[in-house]
Amino acid sequence: MVDFVCLFSKCSNCSCIVKDSRLYKELNTQTIKRLDKLHEYLGSWDNPNRSRLRKIEVLKEAARVSK
Repeated sequence: MVDFVCLFSKCSNCSCIVKDSRLYKELNTQTIKRLDKLHEYLGSWDNPNRSRLRKIEVLKEAARVSK
């Protein structure tokens, strides 16, 4: 059997498990929301980097053609 550490010290075992479960569920929800915001922010950097790389490739190709 798995030992369960209760975050709430003054509760019965069953209610403690339910309270902990609800707390962990809420914490996971908040974590997912924050990670989604971070993912959106980091994704917004992808397009400018691609554009910059395409411009560099076009300039290199233009330099090769002009030689």
